[in-house]
Amino acid sequence: MERSSCLRIPAGKEKAQAWEQVSRSISGNKVGISSPRVLQIAAGLVFLCLSITAAWQLIGQKPVLSHQQAVETAKGVSQQVSLPDGSLVTLGPASSLSWNAQTWEQNRQLSLQGEAFFEVQEGSRFTVLTQQGIVTVYGTSFNVNSRRAQLEVHCYTGKVGVSSTNAAQEYFLLPGQGLSMQQDQYQPFEFNTQNQLWREGSYHFDEKSLSEVFEEISLQTGYEIKGVYPAEKSFTGAFRSGD
Repeated sequence: MERSSCLRIPAGKEKAQAWEQVSRSISGNKVGISSPRVLQIAAGLVFLCLSITAAWQLIGQKPVLSHQQAVETAKGVSQQVSLPDGSLVTLGPASSLSWNAQTWEQNRQLSLQGEAFFEVQEGSRFTVLTQQGIVTVYGTSFNVNSRRAQLEVHCYTGKVGVSSTNAAQEYFLLPGQGLSMQQDQYQPFEFNTQNQLWREGSYHFDEKSLSEVFEEISLQTGYEIKGVYPAEKSFTGAFRSGD
């Protein structure tokens, strides 16, 4: 803007006319806001504001937490697992167990692949999901073996319900009773509850094929058994680890 001393007012003009001339002179000397430099500064300020807003929103977001818990064992290795309600699981070799810790109090449900022995605290329904079927209890100890498209359940204490994933019928087991299931075919049996089987390093086979016997030995001990043997041959007997 030019200095006011550069404005010349003709002599004899009224004050109102003089002020009008001064105002027109000031208006004619304003700097335009459309210059490239001003636009660059404005664009930078807008970008800065947007960046700060986006960063603030990211900071305010809560991280997504996974409440799914999982335990997996290798061949020849077993592991004891404590569940949120105090129930205990002895997870057998080459097996996996998973459950949701967040919803456990409302829904005591877990998934099993392989073999595990359960000692369940009394409370609401306790459900074990396998690929072959579903095992349901309320407070008991039992063993579940889910391998080779076959489900085998031993009830040691309390009461156990067993059903396939495709059928609505449920079979109930009392202490000393077991159930073998394959392709919706059920085979009940009885056993001695004093025999803890694999938990004590003891393994029993009843008319099992040699391939099944050698596979189970490999899973339980971690040693691979290689050789040529007739597939149609079956085996009935028992062995203990360390023999």
